[in-house]
Amino acid sequence: MHSTIPIPPFPALPVESKTAAVFADRSGDTLPAFPSARRGIGVFAFILLLSLSLSLASLASSTAEADDALYEVEVQWTGAEGDHAESFRLALRKLIARIAGLRSAEGLPGLDTPAGRSLVQGAPEFVQWYREIVGEEEGESRLHVLFDRAALEPRIRAARLPIWESPRPTLLVRLVLRDGDASWMVGSPRASMRVSGTRAMEVLRQVSMERGVPIAFPSFDAEDIADGLDSPDIDEERIRAASKPYDPDAILAGELALGEGSSRWEMRISLLLPAGSRRWEGAGETVAEVVDEGMQRVADILAQRYFENETQGMDQGSLFLVIGNVLSFEDHKRTMRYLESLGRVESVELSTVDGDRMLVNLRARIDGDGLRDLIAQGTTLAEDPDSAMAPARGSLALRLLP
Repeated sequence: MHSTIPIPPFPALPVESKTAAVFADRSGDTLPAFPSARRGIGVFAFILLLSLSLSLASLASSTAEADDALYEVEVQWTGAEGDHAESFRLALRKLIARIAGLRSAEGLPGLDTPAGRSLVQGAPEFVQWYREIVGEEEGESRLHVLFDRAALEPRIRAARLPIWESPRPTLLVRLVLRDGDASWMVGSPRASMRVSGTRAMEVLRQVSMERGVPIAFPSFDAEDIADGLDSPDIDEERIRAASKPYDPDAILAGELALGEGSSRWEMRISLLLPAGSRRWEGAGETVAEVVDEGMQRVADILAQRYFENETQGMDQGSLFLVIGNVLSFEDHKRTMRYLESLGRVESVELSTVDGDRMLVNLRARIDGDGLRDLIAQGTTLAEDPDSAMAPARGSLALRLLP
């Protein structure tokens, strides 16, 4: 049984973090006809509907927690007490770049508009809390800032700034460090005992956090961890086969090696995507330099591939989902939680329960084809062409996967 070692892109802060005050306050569609959709639903279904309606707020809250991690930013600070406003604005610009999937917000269309300038200027309004990190040397002090996602996201949309939606692709990292005849897989216990391995891991975590790209590693207890990386050429076919049990969205594979007779690090990397791959080489004075450039380029490619400009997907109205194989209350909760986590979904409302089927009214900034594409990327729901309820226009027949 294979498993991955997930690396949270945004580590939790200590409980004793200093807390700041919160500045910000907080159609004509008809239902399709389905057999038995409006008959009595019985005591269990009534209780189920009531329980779900009471718990939807908490479900949405737990789903939002993962996305809220995107809204934590760390920036330089002068160290002067009360001198936070400019740092908050710098943090917000950094956050806007992360949300858009970019390295920097410089030159981003929308920031120079009145709405964009007003948004950045009002950054202190959206700070939920912050933590001061005082450095020993001048210029080392930093502010760790958490922005209020619920208050800020509508303003970002109103300014028509681009948003790289959730869920973002998880990157499986298969990088080997080579120093002469010795080699270690980045993230493995053996690599962690080397300065180069520790530094490579630190940079991977840092870029993962800065760019909002979650990373994971093989379990390192399997024999196949270096499969495809044990020859002069990166064997993409073998790497895909070895990675298949982990079911990653993308794979970063390659090697970081000290050049023969040199102190420079050389990099050979492949980014394996579901359809095709990208390869490149590079070199730098330190392992941190080559890892940073490699991960930044990977994030650029992933953002370009998965990112859709929010202004191209305005409200498409209601979609009605008939979801089968929903056998328990836990199945209902899992289904609702998953739908609420999908990017470009505005609201999810349970309409009817009928046996092992549930009818859901979903409002989104995406059409039916776009929703199909989103669902196909996940492992929670799948289309159900054999459903007894033939989907009407504006509806979609699905089934809950085990």
